[in-house]
Amino acid sequence: CSLVPIVESEVLQDGDHDLEECQCITEKVLATVHKALNDHYVYLEGTLLKPSMVTPGGHNEQYPTIYLNAINRIALVLSAWEGDKANDEQALRELIRLAKQNSLASLGKYEAAMLTIMFRHNSSSSMKYILVTGGVISGIGKGIISSSIGTILRSHGFRVTSIKIDPYINIDAGTFSPYEHGEVFVLDDGGEVDLDLGNYERFLDVTLHRDNNITTGKIYQYVIDKERRGDYLGKTVQVVPHITDAIQEWVERVARISVDEDQAEPDICIIELGGTIGDIESMSFVEAFRQFQFRVKKENFCLVHVSLVPQPNSTNEHKTKPTQHSVKELRGYGLTPDLIICRSATPMPLSAKEKVSMFCQVDKEHVICIPDVKTLFRVPLLMEENGVFNFLSTRLHLMPKSNYDRSLMIKWRDLAER
Repeated sequence: CSLVPIVESEVLQDGDHDLEECQCITEKVLATVHKALNDHYVYLEGTLLKPSMVTPGGHNEQYPTIYLNAINRIALVLSAWEGDKANDEQALRELIRLAKQNSLASLGKYEAAMLTIMFRHNSSSSMKYILVTGGVISGIGKGIISSSIGTILRSHGFRVTSIKIDPYINIDAGTFSPYEHGEVFVLDDGGEVDLDLGNYERFLDVTLHRDNNITTGKIYQYVIDKERRGDYLGKTVQVVPHITDAIQEWVERVARISVDEDQAEPDICIIELGGTIGDIESMSFVEAFRQFQFRVKKENFCLVHVSLVPQPNSTNEHKTKPTQHSVKELRGYGLTPDLIICRSATPMPLSAKEKVSMFCQVDKEHVICIPDVKTLFRVPLLMEENGVFNFLSTRLHLMPKSNYDRSLMIKWRDLAER
């Protein structure tokens, strides 16, 4: 497991320190821990204050001083474990109680207590993330591609959840005109979201929640609320790191929320980034995922890029130049596609795939074409035939599942052929 230190070391050298100085450090650490509880960080255990003795006098004779040997480094972990919301509340109550006891100890009334901070084990390294981006034009079919990837993974026994990112400033889709953005989809918890989440629920047979839809408006509202509460401790709030951190924290939190009837935690989270690479609106999300790929490690993050390969009537030839420029721009932002899915009116010849492979620095086996089809239910079958599961299994080091319904894709094929 990986552990995330939440506070930089605060060490006072041995000697006399006035009460105000000691309380200031205690409150600073307490505020940071409280923020970490709210942000679902990692629980750690360690000693906060360890005074060796209490003496009168000091810089101000009206107050006693603490003879400290150190304030221990919180990153020196004694133990870590999984926690839930009940543990959060219990930890916070215990934290405040012991902090008060330490304040009284500084007045010589009580012996100083060891402050134990229970912090959640950060198991994000085991979660697999698949980011789906789009190039050239919007409305290229990223939602169906994302749903189809999820269908293939579920057919092999993996639990899948989905997140849709919409870069608009609206909080949700509730006030949208259906003429502009399509029909609004209403989730079980009342969330009014993009219609792509309806595709996810139908394809994956899951029940999503309002937090599975991220918008720019939601992220900014979340960050501004934290700033108003003083959670940033007086820092200047900026797009980097505060907005980008909020995006990453939101994704990690929602990815672990169960979407199945048995309430089991998902194995894989598929994230669709709405819009087109290069849009001004989505720049903060692109930067967030550039950082995110290193945060969760390479073996847990896969990027699928969906791009248009037009076929002009004048030449009837598949043109790969728009895809080349799209991938070049994506790489310029620090993201390199692992799999390129080319959308076209008709199947692409091998020569066109080889050209995309050569200029986009992706193996030709990892360039697949999904042409227009009569029914959307054929898309998962086409992707399975193109070896998408084998690629994802190798790329993400997926451990084979033994107990699952092996007939799911057969049923899906029957549905597509009706």
